[in-house]
Amino acid sequence: MAAKRVVTVLGASLAALGLGVVPANASNGVVPSTANVVCNSVVVLPAQDGSTVSLPGRNGSTDCFLAIGDVSRAVGALQTGLKLCNLRANINVDDDFGPQTQSAVRSFQIARGLTVDGVYGNQTRNAMSWPDNDTLHCTRPTHF
Repeated sequence: MAAKRVVTVLGASLAALGLGVVPANASNGVVPSTANVVCNSVVVLPAQDGSTVSLPGRNGSTDCFLAIGDVSRAVGALQTGLKLCNLRANINVDDDFGPQTQSAVRSFQIARGLTVDGVYGNQTRNAMSWPDNDTLHCTRPTHF
């Protein structure tokens, strides 16, 4: 029962931060999707041009999010994508999702007509191009 309480409290906390999470509880019966977990690694996917690309992920899936305060290789993959292929953002690739990265994500979201929240999630991921792992040519994955 303690684990359910932790998940519910965590979900409520993320919702309070505006991250779009609806906590599971007896009154709403909603269970948060995997898109409500933080990316903590890099996933290598085949690209449309026959190469491979590295995207933020978690446990082999790209169905995750990144937000201010996250620190991981996943953030570095996002920063690299923003810097090399999307708006040519002038950001440091330091694996730290700080104000500079949040601003770059917001700028990208504005430029693409997306919901502007400064959070990297499925909507932002689906709109981005990524540098291939060999030549850094910008391409898109064949699937997510």
